[in-house]
Amino acid sequence: MNVFDFITLQECEAIVNSVATQGDFELEATHNKKYSFRLRNGKAGIDFADGTKQGEYIVHGGFSKLYGDYAGIGFPLTGDDLEIFETAETLLKWVDDLIKSRNIEGYETLENTVEQLTLF
Repeated sequence: MNVFDFITLQECEAIVNSVATQGDFELEATHNKKYSFRLRNGKAGIDFADGTKQGEYIVHGGFSKLYGDYAGIGFPLTGDDLEIFETAETLLKWVDDLIKSRNIEGYETLENTVEQLTLF
């Protein structure tokens, strides 16, 4: 399992374009009915401590295990956090780091996946 089981480079490019224009998007991917990754845009419902004001453009993200002891994270991305969406590559790397941080057995990082591909 690797990052491409949750998001493709083409999806990253589409999301980057949507964020740049503050457009709408929603992505939800499930892998083997065990893991769920999601990203979608929205408007802040309240003022945040980081200075984001109610009604400003934000991106909601989350990653969850869908079995056993439920373990998930969800969060809004606002302000400087939206720099993640400047290029498809930075978004892909961020998604990879997010999933890697969940310590999923058998997860191959983007770095390892690229190394394996270059061996062939």
